[in-house]
Amino acid sequence: MATAALARDDVDFLSLLSAANRRRVLERSTRAVYSAGTIAFRPGDPLRAYLVERGLLRIFMSIPDGRQATVAFIHASELAGGVTIMTRPPSVFAQVVVESILTTLEVETVRRVVARENQVSRAVATHLATQVRDAFRLIAVRSLGSIRERLAYDLAIKGFRATGIIKTRPGVVRVIDAVRLAQTVRAFVAA
Repeated sequence: MATAALARDDVDFLSLLSAANRRRVLERSTRAVYSAGTIAFRPGDPLRAYLVERGLLRIFMSIPDGRQATVAFIHASELAGGVTIMTRPPSVFAQVVVESILTTLEVETVRRVVARENQVSRAVATHLATQVRDAFRLIAVRSLGSIRERLAYDLAIKGFRATGIIKTRPGVVRVIDAVRLAQTVRAFVAA
């Protein structure tokens, strides 16, 4: 499987908007620092969407026995909760991976702006299309890639342990530096 075909796309959401539309989208928003490990939203919570100013969010699904499947990572300058802006939200959790600065958007305000401003709806659509493309890549590598490719895509344990990105002990892998881990994956898939 060619790694170039797996390259992840980034969408700097606010850069897709004019200054006037940025102001409209950010109207009634709040900005806060979230500690690593914080669950920013979960199924059943009030509607939420965030702009990640700094940091990293992990979007995951969970089943009652506690198992989780990470379905996306949301990086700095990206939108989390774009689906919520357009329709009903998926049943996912968003967990802060490293201390992050998040701007909580007022969903109803953004929905009104999307309904009036083509540029904003196009920006949300661009964000969502990028997430779908990234999901297709992830599905492809996890279902069609060799074990080696899957491991390289998810975690290259020995190298990450040597550089201090992770720590391991029997049956446990602990991520120490999630930002460097995400940057490594980006570099791998962009090669």
